[in-house]
Amino acid sequence: MLLISILLVTIRVGILIEVDSVMVEGRFYLKTNNNWYHAEGEMVFKERGVYYNGRKIVVGLPVLIRPKQGFLMVNQREYPGDIKVIEGNPGITVINSVGLEDYVASVVRWEMGRLQRDMVESLKAQAVCVRTYAVRNRNRLLSGTQDQIYRGVIHDSVILDAVRATEGEVITYNGEIIDAKYHSTCGGRTAPPSEVWPVDDPPYLVSISDDHFCQGSPHFRWHRLIPISLFYEIISRVAGRRIRGPVRMRLLRGKKSKRLKEIEIGDLKIPGYRFRQIFNLKSQLFKMQIKKDAIIITGWGWGHGVGMCQWGAIGMARS
Repeated sequence: MLLISILLVTIRVGILIEVDSVMVEGRFYLKTNNNWYHAEGEMVFKERGVYYNGRKIVVGLPVLIRPKQGFLMVNQREYPGDIKVIEGNPGITVINSVGLEDYVASVVRWEMGRLQRDMVESLKAQAVCVRTYAVRNRNRLLSGTQDQIYRGVIHDSVILDAVRATEGEVITYNGEIIDAKYHSTCGGRTAPPSEVWPVDDPPYLVSISDDHFCQGSPHFRWHRLIPISLFYEIISRVAGRRIRGPVRMRLLRGKKSKRLKEIEIGDLKIPGYRFRQIFNLKSQLFKMQIKKDAIIITGWGWGHGVGMCQWGAIGMARS
């Protein structure tokens, strides 16, 4: 019964949020004010009006658009399923209602990239993670990195085969859909959520060692040099006051993953995930050397480090 109900899930994902305009093309049915109409060609939705094949028409939002067959083009990209155009605040917002497996295939393509057929096992693992996350969050998804990257229809046969091979499969713990996390490269060890964000650890997301499989990642080890003047300039903006160096710095790390949990710069405390955002670092797993003119950062991995390591999965597939 669980499998049947999962296969019937429809995913609702915001693909465009508060944009100036959106163009929908194809042969479709259009519903507005509880009335259905046939249409063909292009419709452009703007804050100041709606245009059908270049002519301004009177159509009130929201509007539901359903393809007569195949797919709809939204801003010159193919999307399966229905498109709903609503008023944003401001602008126009577009929501795509799409079948679960079509959604999974698209996300696997854009989260994992194109891989050869001998890597299909890693794509299967990614598909299960994507599907699990989608089912758990199916009514409040966005199409960017806030959730999972979704860009409509894909035609990659290797990915489509991986999705079909895992159709309907999700991960559960004690009968509940888990919060499935994944990232690019763990850099040698995955992290429990509490060492990355201010959250509690669920029992199924634990820190494990991966000192071999993800070493093929181009992000396994990285370096960053920040001029000392720029470092204090950025820190001063964060603090809202002038901070002049040098000041004492203290890095607090997670016991299991060794990722930065918090950094103390004088009397200023910055959470590790926020420090990573501020300086656009690939991960919170790094060491710092403070020199006279620069701060040298040597890091490992890319992403938050929680859950499945994508490059680790690729390494396992290769082996």
